Amino acid sequence: QDVEMSTDGIYILTILNGKLKVTPRQAMDVLALFADNDLEENIANAAGLHLNVWPNLEFQQMFKDAWRMLRDYFYDRELHSVDWDGIFDRYLPLVERCAKREELDDVLKQMIG
Repeated sequence: QDVEMSTDGIYILTILNGKLKVTPRQAMDVLALFADNDLEENIANAAGLHLNVWPNLEFQQMFKDAWRMLRDYFYDRELHSVDWDGIFDRYLPLVERCAKREELDDVLKQMIG
């Protein structure tokens, strides 16, 4: 059993008894969610639902997030003259070649070191 918000914040996604229920995030609809004990309304058809995962794109996003956090929030007096855009350009090609998460970790360690 799980409850999540859709990425756009418009719907509440509920999984109960193996059924995926989609409810608009409005007061009356949320009340109806709790009143529907049999889970008969707003059930999504999850048969044939597929999920595509592209690890390389995920690795690139993780790298960009780590680089941005380091650039924006890490402070050391010795880093005032660091060319952050140059570091990004230097390590991104290595990230694009990563096939496993461990390889991404190695690139992040090199970038931080």
